[in-house]
Amino acid sequence: MKTRIVCFVVIAFPLLFYAICPPGAHASRASWTVLIYMAGQNNLSSACVEDVLEMMEVGSTDEVNVIVQADTSSECTPEISDGVTYRFRVLRHNVELFPLSENLDMAAPQTLSEFIRWGVENFPARRFALILWDHGLGWLGGEGDSRAVPRGI
Repeated sequence: MKTRIVCFVVIAFPLLFYAICPPGAHASRASWTVLIYMAGQNNLSSACVEDVLEMMEVGSTDEVNVIVQADTSSECTPEISDGVTYRFRVLRHNVELFPLSENLDMAAPQTLSEFIRWGVENFPARRFALILWDHGLGWLGGEGDSRAVPRGI
């Protein structure tokens, strides 16, 4: 069963992005757009901030767009959490913020789909990568018996 899931992820995501942006469609655009979906509205909030700061050491370039949608916890990072989900392009030592007016449910499939659609439309590239950033419990779900928790993010 795990082999089939891995095959789906490895095969389906590239096919999805091929359908959205076939090779050559954006030849004059960036080589890559990396979409990072950070579900940090929990005890990972401070790690989320630390990872974004690390990304800012390099930032986006003419060849690579680094795009993030992040949710943080006001309990763990009160200095930046204001009840909204953040969407931004990582720059060198800065970010270009694209304000969202609400706190989105990062576990909802439509939230992820909307982020992907928005990222592809606003930061076209020849290739795309999607990183799902969370506790790392995987597609099937939580700790212990994965059948008990159907999704991990």
